[in-house]
Amino acid sequence: MARRAPPPPPIPPEEVLSLIEMAAQSSDLLDIYTALQRLLPRERRDEASWANLAVYRPLKNLILRLLGHIVGDEGKTPGLPKPLELISQLDALGMDVRKHFLVVLSRKLAAEAPAEEILPVFEAAVKSQVKKPEDIKLSDVEKLFSGADGERLYCMYLYLHHLEASSPALAAIDAHSAPYHRPTRAQVTTALRLIRGLSPRLAQQLLELLITLKLRNMLKEHYARLRPVLKRFRETNDLSGLKSLYRSIRALRPSPTHEGIYAYFINAFIGFWRSQDMALRVWEDMIISGITPTAKSWNALLRYGHGRDRTALLAIWKRMVLSGVVPDVHCWTTRIHLQMLADQVQDGLDSFEQMIEAGVNPTTETINAAIGGLLSFNRFDEINQVVSMADHLGVPANIITYNTLLRGMLRRQGAATEVIPLLDSMHARGVPPDVYTFTIVLDGLYRAARVATAASWKYSLSDEPPPFPDAPSFSYILELFRYMEGLGVDANVMTYTALVGGLLDTGNLAAVDIVRRVMARKGVIGNADFYTVLIKSAFQRCDIDAADRYAEETARLRVRRDHIFWMELIWGYAQSGETVKMTAAIEAMKREPVRMVITLKGHVTILRALERRGERIIAKGIVEDVVREWEAPPRLPDAPDVPSKVEIEFWSVVAKIGGTGWMSALKEEAGLKEAKDREEIAKDQLQRVVDIVGVREGRSV
Repeated sequence: MARRAPPPPPIPPEEVLSLIEMAAQSSDLLDIYTALQRLLPRERRDEASWANLAVYRPLKNLILRLLGHIVGDEGKTPGLPKPLELISQLDALGMDVRKHFLVVLSRKLAAEAPAEEILPVFEAAVKSQVKKPEDIKLSDVEKLFSGADGERLYCMYLYLHHLEASSPALAAIDAHSAPYHRPTRAQVTTALRLIRGLSPRLAQQLLELLITLKLRNMLKEHYARLRPVLKRFRETNDLSGLKSLYRSIRALRPSPTHEGIYAYFINAFIGFWRSQDMALRVWEDMIISGITPTAKSWNALLRYGHGRDRTALLAIWKRMVLSGVVPDVHCWTTRIHLQMLADQVQDGLDSFEQMIEAGVNPTTETINAAIGGLLSFNRFDEINQVVSMADHLGVPANIITYNTLLRGMLRRQGAATEVIPLLDSMHARGVPPDVYTFTIVLDGLYRAARVATAASWKYSLSDEPPPFPDAPSFSYILELFRYMEGLGVDANVMTYTALVGGLLDTGNLAAVDIVRRVMARKGVIGNADFYTVLIKSAFQRCDIDAADRYAEETARLRVRRDHIFWMELIWGYAQSGETVKMTAAIEAMKREPVRMVITLKGHVTILRALERRGERIIAKGIVEDVVREWEAPPRLPDAPDVPSKVEIEFWSVVAKIGGTGWMSALKEEAGLKEAKDREEIAKDQLQRVVDIVGVREGRSV
């Protein structure tokens, strides 16, 4: 039997470096590869041994450079291995080959290689990280696409989707695509810039695909994921962002075919008073998509009756019945609530009876909706009538019912003494008060005192508002807190916001400090509403230092601030003459991760404050920003195309700031923007309702 030749002796480190340098300067790929074979060890090493090797970094750089040339060589040089063969050899020696795969993948991506070339490399890259790609877990996907190298690998994942490739690894990753935290657009943009030779066209296509995949994955679990996303647009007053999201989802191919998705968007657009026409457009798109609306979608559209034309409610109801849909309890609840909210009390009570006659039993939510609408007009007698009907029908009251009743009761004078007895009654009937109950109580007590004081001041001869004689004492507030703690209910930030707001109205700053210390001790951090109350009061007292401290606190504590917070802060600085701080606040608002929007009316308030102080240059900059992002306010149905009141106010203050000539030029620029977007604004909302739901005589659905 032939004896095996002994392995060659190891090369001294100084000779290794010399050989690496010589190979790196060579233009002959085969010479470089031959030198590399002399340098590589014959046995496997663990990662720690490789990392501790003094020549590891230059050796790895040489390998990465060679790999790039081998990919570009495309098999033209005899004797050179294929890229995957070389990487497999390095992997067998224990070397970390993650970046080696990325070099090959990046070169092929820049060359826009077909799927059959790039997919095997991607599969091998996944397999090097996950031993069973067909059985990939969520934690594996998180690891695969984490860090800078993971973001570049995600770009390859996007490219394979762009090519509509399929493989077991891709399918396994797609199965976990909805819940995991994928790279952001900014991270993917940075990763794409690192790929030398990538065309801008393909980079843009991959970024668009990134958004498309996120939308598709969000729609996979629309109940869990879409609803909070839409809620965020409402919280930040971002109508244009909501429209953009809807257009992007509609542009998906295939288009979404789930009725619930359209229903969510209908509700979201109805939440913006100036976009109810968009709710009708969503309804129309749903019909065009071939979806037959169920009671759930009709219920979403019924809320359009909360808009400017109350007759739309009954028109939509009539069409719903004619289409064969039997109104469920949710539809009846919406109808009753909207009628009560429109002060059509008798119509609402009649609907209550019709609902029962139709064999639909009202629920607690129906009772609460009716009571909520009646409270808008302080119809306390009718509220008692609805409560009596609920008792007669055996519909139980819940915490929302009692909270709603408390909110109404506290509007009446002298109701403070009834609070604790009502809380005792709730507890006795098996409906224990919750933290929102106490928040309503605190807010209601101070609000009632505020209203009573304003009414008495209206008929007084004094220029200064009087103190709050009817405000609850701090000792009474402490009694309420002890009562609440006795029931095991801990105050939350909403409760403290209501309390601090009332104490600030009464000028009890010492009590405010006590409350804030209690919050700190209990670990309760203020939210945007809490700091808005503090900042607003600080500006009213002309305490700019306090406003500065509160604004700094929100940044230090990373409080998520909304557009109302920014409006109060910017306007407060403007009316106080603190223009440098105001400008800094505007810039800080623009840097928020979620787009913040100040309404046109809000800008009018800010501009008037600046104009009164003669700050015309700064005011001009704000005006130009507004015109640059001009979004025309809505027009009333059948109304002439004339500016709204807020538009007239805006252009009036603009003329005061810069003169009529400057105002006319900006007005023309805004008009051009408005004309460009005219297709997106319904000219006649009521006519669209008629066209969409088919109310015209003799027309079928």
